[in-house]
Amino acid sequence: MDAASPRFSGNTRRVLLLSAAGTLAVMIFKMRTDHCWFRYVTADDMALDALIVFVFSLFWFSSSPRRRFVLVIVVAVLMKSWSVNDRFFMFHPSDPEGGLRIEESMASSLRGFQRSVMQDKAAHPEASYETLIQNKEMTTFYPYCTRTTLSRASAVGPATGFLVFATPDPAQCSLTSDIDLPRPATSGKIIREIGITRECGPRRSFAISTDGKLHSTTEPREANLNDPVI
Repeated sequence: MDAASPRFSGNTRRVLLLSAAGTLAVMIFKMRTDHCWFRYVTADDMALDALIVFVFSLFWFSSSPRRRFVLVIVVAVLMKSWSVNDRFFMFHPSDPEGGLRIEESMASSLRGFQRSVMQDKAAHPEASYETLIQNKEMTTFYPYCTRTTLSRASAVGPATGFLVFATPDPAQCSLTSDIDLPRPATSGKIIREIGITRECGPRRSFAISTDGKLHSTTEPREANLNDPVI
């Protein structure tokens, strides 16, 4: 009994060291391949990810090859169920605030705004675009900011059309707008009090005009009418 005890203790130490080293390697790999995960995932979620990896490593290094096969199957099923609910962040590319969902929401808001303005213009042809736009509200989604420009046949003539820009780059918010849109507070929240960068959050900029075509780009600038239509 006494002779077996040192061997057991040595094996336990080996398993613990291998598990700790494996967990550290996985965490470093995740941080190097997905720096947004390290920047935006909370410390509690990181700790949960590390714990899950560590427990898996313990079972892996202390099991026989046959049990490891069973372990992989069980973990694969668990990860699949957790992935559906975003419970295991290690397997998900970082998407702070659901960046893709924010892009879709902003695109939908722009289309709805343009459609509403054009419907009012068709019902009241004599009304100016300035008046129609100022009487409309458009919901924006953090971190997007919007601005509106008007096109005119002459410098003093009435507006013949409009163009609305939406970009997730805060630097673009300082650009001038011909009309200040009356809109409710933006939707969304700031993550960990440092906001969402364009690199880690929504990347797509939009532009929509009177023709209803929504142009977009993922380049770090405002979209324009030369960009592809989506």
